[in-house]
Amino acid sequence: MDDLAGVAGSLLGGSAQDAIALGEALVRQGLPTDRIFDFVAMLLRLIDKEAGEEILERVIAEFPVLRGLNS
Repeated sequence: MDDLAGVAGSLLGGSAQDAIALGEALVRQGLPTDRIFDFVAMLLRLIDKEAGEEILERVIAEFPVLRGLNS
């Protein structure tokens, strides 16, 4: 779980390689690969609810590929 926390912590300032590493860490923690998109969508909804739209938009600005998952 430490590798997952480390990768997640570096994502805001990170690269696409960090996003791939996060996906790999999620799989190592037992999340099936076909559920990663569902998990990320749920995470984006949680960010929106708890941190607000401004923070969500900052996350999406760093990772534009997430734009379609936040609905």
